[in-house]
Amino acid sequence: VKSHISNENDLNRGIFQCIKYQALLRAEQKALSQPPTARAYLVTESDLPAQLQNLADRLGIYCYTISVNGA
Repeated sequence: VKSHISNENDLNRGIFQCIKYQALLRAEQKALSQPPTARAYLVTESDLPAQLQNLADRLGIYCYTISVNGA
């Protein structure tokens, strides 16, 4: 999850964190003789810049933009 104050470098890191978590979860599933179906999603408060959205698409990472209203 990345907030509205995340810069492009932080959003880029988030994409690769998703890759890491997804790989770890799928490895755990395989170790338990389960099908490797785990998915990791990047959730942001603002849309990804086009370049990062293209990267996420190439890597198969789904990104969701949410709106967070005041607490």
